[in-house]
Order: sequence, then C-alpha cells, then structure tokens
Amino acid sequence: PQILGQIKSAFALSRDLEVVGASLWCAFQGAFSIAKEVRTDTAIGENPVSVAYAAVTLADRIFSDLPSLSILLIGAGRTIELVARHLVERGVNSMVVANRTLDNALEIAKRFDATGALLSDIPDKLVTADIVVSSTNSQLPLLGKGAVERALKQRKHKPMLLIDLAVPRDIEQEVGQVADAYLYSIDDISEVIEASHKSREE
Repeated sequence: PQILGQIKSAFALSRDLEVVGASLWCAFQGAFSIAKEVRTDTAIGENPVSVAYAAVTLADRIFSDLPSLSILLIGAGRTIELVARHLVERGVNSMVVANRTLDNALEIAKRFDATGALLSDIPDKLVTADIVVSSTNSQLPLLGKGAVERALKQRKHKPMLLIDLAVPRDIEQEVGQVADAYLYSIDDISEVIEASHKSREE
C-alpha cells in the first residue's frame, strides 16, 4: 500500500506537469485498476505486508533489547506513522520524529508519546539514536557519511542501525562503509517481506 501510494503521487505530479503520454497514462490506469481488484477480491488487505512492518521486524531481529533503544524517525508520512506504531507495539518508548515541517512531526509524535524535531536537528539527535528509520519524499539524500561519522565518534562508536525506506534514498549509500554504522535500504529488507508473503499464503 505504501509503494502504491508513492506511485500514485508520482503519477499525479507527472500529470500536473503534463509529461504523461497516452501509453503511460493507460499503463498507470491499468496498474491502479489491478491493485484495486487485488485488494477487493482477496484477503491481502486484511493483513497488509508493509515495508514499515518489515523494517521493525528487521530491527527486532538485530537487537534483542529493542524496547530499551532510542529511535530516530525521519519523515512524517504514512510509512513513518506505521513504523512508529509497530515500534510502540514492541515496547519502544524513546522516539524522536524529525520532519521538514515541525507541526507534521509533532502530529505523529504526540500520537506515540514521542518528541518532534526539525530536519536541522538531525545531527544532534543522531548522537543518541540507536536506530534511524527514514522515509521522506526528498529528491536528495538528507543524511550523509560525515554526519554519521561525527555522531558515532560522540557515541564512542556504539553501533547504529540505519534503515532507509525512501525512493530515492534519504541516506547516502556511503554511510554503509562507516564502521559501526549498519545501513539497510528498502531492497535489503525484501527478505523480510518475502517471509511475510510466505506466511500469509500458508
């Protein structure tokens, strides 16, 4: 559902800019029609596999003490809201939601007893973040190698898990080269999603 939403947003923008040709228009409409049929005629909608659930499952597998960790969520869309919900369900109670617009960050934060912040606050918030999950509509990376290196130095190289659910990436790929930083992209969690698919089919 989250990916379909991103596709719909991209289609709407392309349509507004008048860059959608007839063949692409038909392809989009066909895809939307099939997606509607799948959700209407099958049980998939009753237990949707989301990248948010997969991300939290991955974090839970990596850390045995998830409830004791500090989480930094970047973005304020549906995916981040779902991530926050899954984290709270697993006992997490220390979260910061950072967004370009503070009001949007605070709106999600207050639902989950979290703290709201601006994107400009991220370098400071990174220092205490054990897990970072990012999902925004930014066309450029929001988090670079330098910022992560500085945060890890202040953390005395306590490991940090970063999960980038955005397309295009919110977190520079080079962050994965930093010692004690463990970066997973949306492609890297496909195994978790595939496992969820299999369990749903059984």
